[in-house]
Amino acid sequence: MKKLISILLAALLACVATACAGSNQEEKATNPVTEKQTQTTTKAPVVFKEDDIRNYAEKELGISNIKIAKTTEGSFGTACIFHEDDGGVYADEMYLAVYDGEKIICDGFGGGAVGETLYANDIDGEKGDEIVFRVNTGGCGGAGSYICGVYKVKNDSLVSLYEPGDLEDTFTSVLTAPFGLQVKNTVTGKTYDLEFKDKKDRYSGVIYDDEGNPLPDALTAWFDGFCEFAPKDVDGDGIYEIFCRQYVSLDCHADCIGFAEVTIKYNNLSEAFEVIDSSYSDSY
Repeated sequence: MKKLISILLAALLACVATACAGSNQEEKATNPVTEKQTQTTTKAPVVFKEDDIRNYAEKELGISNIKIAKTTEGSFGTACIFHEDDGGVYADEMYLAVYDGEKIICDGFGGGAVGETLYANDIDGEKGDEIVFRVNTGGCGGAGSYICGVYKVKNDSLVSLYEPGDLEDTFTSVLTAPFGLQVKNTVTGKTYDLEFKDKKDRYSGVIYDDEGNPLPDALTAWFDGFCEFAPKDVDGDGIYEIFCRQYVSLDCHADCIGFAEVTIKYNNLSEAFEVIDSSYSDSY
């Protein structure tokens, strides 16, 4: 009898030990803390120093006086747009510079004036920020003319990902009766019907006859280049598309009839941007 009790007691103690071990293993699985994980390192933020850019411009570009127009922070460090400061509003050459705390990478992209925008967002989905900018180059009437760009920092150089090509030419229009206009995006196939009966006095005899029928030699709508070029994560996946807006005019360049809009997305396979959506707005 004593032998039987001893055997049962040993079995009970073994079960308790096994349960405790299982509990400890479960705790380690649900709360894994290892030495490697506690030794994580964080990249120190880049301290942007204007004097570094100024010294670079003087030494490498021969420009002794510059104006830094815009700056932004990204995974690459700090990016800025600068130009020679001669007191005017227009610069013959604008420069994009990236400073990672140790070196400066720089590239010129043409003349420009006021109205710069500068962003840092993941555009190509390769787990790093690209640089997106827009710079006003002047223009007569309308929303002005702009240079737009998307650059990737790669192998200590600035690589352009964006070429306008025909992306600014995806809208067409046709005059309709009475006093109308149909705008179409040739990529998405979407159409937008506009009506100008409130402008009958202005357009009669110029674009339409008195009944609202298009005149045979009347010009159709005029679509400017992109006046807005801004990253926007439309599907919430962390990879940004770019929202683009174009000024649209009819009778003359100052006669704004709305804004044609496209959303473009970078395609890694074709290494180019493509239109994925379109819209039309009566106002900015």
